[in-house]
Amino acid sequence: LVCCVHRPGAEALPNGVWVPVACDPEFHRAPGTSRRLEVAFVGTEGGVPRKFYLHALRERYPNNVIGHAPHTELSAIYGQARIGFNYSIRHDVNMRMFEILCSGALLVTNRLRHKDVARLGFEEGRHYVAYRRPHELFERIDYYLSHDAERETIAQAGCALVQRHHTYQHRLRQILQVAQERIGVQLPSSLQRVPQEVIPCASL
Repeated sequence: LVCCVHRPGAEALPNGVWVPVACDPEFHRAPGTSRRLEVAFVGTEGGVPRKFYLHALRERYPNNVIGHAPHTELSAIYGQARIGFNYSIRHDVNMRMFEILCSGALLVTNRLRHKDVARLGFEEGRHYVAYRRPHELFERIDYYLSHDAERETIAQAGCALVQRHHTYQHRLRQILQVAQERIGVQLPSSLQRVPQEVIPCASL
């Protein structure tokens, strides 16, 4: 039994299981500070085209935090952002998506080439916003920065969904359930049911 965070990798292995990354609400949830930042992104430039997107975002939205930061500051940064930017280089469901969603910021990400986001229960326009080209990215950011209620509705829906279905406790239960089905490992009673409590997301 081999668990992979990338679906293609799991499908390429005879005993592979797709177990995506997730969030930890106690770690990634926003601390309740005001949304003073227009846009936030924590990570590397990652080469073309992401570095060009990041350069343009820095110039167009000066009230930003874009660049490297310790993992201990993720919730504080995204928790102060109205919009969290993502560009998935490999078109996979990456960790940044869950970090942004759990913080209560609006996730604006490139539209992936496959249906993995939908497979995980996320709906574009309901839980997150997607773009294909640079002009679409800026149009969407400009729109949601000036439409607070719509931005908050989508961000809150995305935040609630990751807490209900995409925490590391859910992923652990998935691994143990697959192990139980395939090799007879017994599922501990403490993990028979994952709590569905949703911690209120910080106000936008």
